[in-house]
Amino acid sequence: MKLFRDDSLTGIFVCNYMRLQHAGLLDRVFGDLIRSFVADPFFIECGATATSCDVDSTTASNQEKFALLCTQFLDHLLLSIETLPAEMKWLFHYVWSALVNEGSRPHTIQIASLLYLHVYCPVIVRPHEYHICDEIEEASSRILKSVSKVMFYVGTEQIFGTKEPLSFMNEFVSENINRSRDRMKQQRLTQHPISDVFLAGKGSTPIVTDTEESLQRLHRYMWANL
Repeated sequence: MKLFRDDSLTGIFVCNYMRLQHAGLLDRVFGDLIRSFVADPFFIECGATATSCDVDSTTASNQEKFALLCTQFLDHLLLSIETLPAEMKWLFHYVWSALVNEGSRPHTIQIASLLYLHVYCPVIVRPHEYHICDEIEEASSRILKSVSKVMFYVGTEQIFGTKEPLSFMNEFVSENINRSRDRMKQQRLTQHPISDVFLAGKGSTPIVTDTEESLQRLHRYMWANL
């Protein structure tokens, strides 16, 4: 039994996502950066009982190193939006336009959630599953998971609570929210109108009657399967 129609939002998104992987785009975005980090990570001296990321309760020096690492990842991510296939860009714009027409808010953040959570963050969190590197040590894995969370917060315009381990990154997040928002608009993921050139890259139009509900189905599928 099919989990979704081929022309559903989920079906078309997953099709495009698999093309990204097959084309090696995700490796080109983060591959060298992740392999460099894994080969020579910065290790945080925290107690053996530490249960969360290695950036918790760190020295100022370690926090600066972590912020620099996040800067490198975010720079690569924002530059790579330009290289997304035209059909995938069109799909993001289509969903954004549908949300605007339905009066849904905040539509830009919802597009960022799709882009960061389901395209970029999985590569950072599980690079070995994308054949970027072998399985990595737990300490390095926790740092990459923290990097992924910071990226997601930038895209979805959130800040960390004062008691959260990554609260020291709030200034970084706040300073880069507009960069992310402007980049998505510049690449026509969240912008009216759509030019004829941009439309030329589109594929089939997904059947969407309730965009909010369709997005929730897409999120559930991606969380469960990819």
